[in-house]
Amino acid sequence: MKIKNLSWQEVEELNRSEKIAIVPVGSLENHGPQNPLGTDFMIPEYLADRIDSEDVVVFPTIPYGICPHHEDFPGTINLGYDIFYSVIYKILTGINSHGFKKILVINGHGGNSPAIDRAALEINSTKECLIAIIDWWSLAGDLNPKFKGGHAGGQETSAILYINKDLVKLDRLFEQKIVKMSDNLNYRNISALDYKGGTIKIPKKVSEIVKTGWFGPDDPADSTYEYGEEMLEMVIDYIKDFLKEFSKING
Repeated sequence: MKIKNLSWQEVEELNRSEKIAIVPVGSLENHGPQNPLGTDFMIPEYLADRIDSEDVVVFPTIPYGICPHHEDFPGTINLGYDIFYSVIYKILTGINSHGFKKILVINGHGGNSPAIDRAALEINSTKECLIAIIDWWSLAGDLNPKFKGGHAGGQETSAILYINKDLVKLDRLFEQKIVKMSDNLNYRNISALDYKGGTIKIPKKVSEIVKTGWFGPDDPADSTYEYGEEMLEMVIDYIKDFLKEFSKING
């Protein structure tokens, strides 16, 4: 059930200690010329909608996150670490204050992870609430290596194709040219470089590394509806199964 559709009296009547609260979280940021800016929150929101049942209470999606690397791309909104941490902490503690003892955060953006992890650790340490976190893109790759992906590559593009194919514009893709730092320093992803098999971090804006805004081993040009369907349905089944196990935990 979605809390936005309930009155306060209906929430009061719920056996909240037995319900699992679901909080989808993402960001509004560059996802290449082919994907909508809302990719990172639209996917967790879709997953939450699909696992919606009488056993869970789905809270509104948090659409903004931590994305300083993408600020050069029009439409990107970066809350920054401190503000996002305060927001996620207040939301999670607020949910707990109304009697929910278990919360699942479905995260769609890696930049949010340090703040979410910190908030969950602090709240879990009180012993009054238990918060679990699923980074959906990481989970997909763990469950099946063929679904591993980069930023706005084939993984995320296929997911949006499945959710709403009208939002993906593959005809807008243009040649991917990745800036090299030197002959022996090559970007492994948008936050780290490879140097003779080791990882070196030289943080830069994404626009300084790649003008297209996407990065990864999974070319978005290879994205398909079928890829997105198989991947997201697998993730949905996994989350439903996890929620059954999560509900068994006592404090």
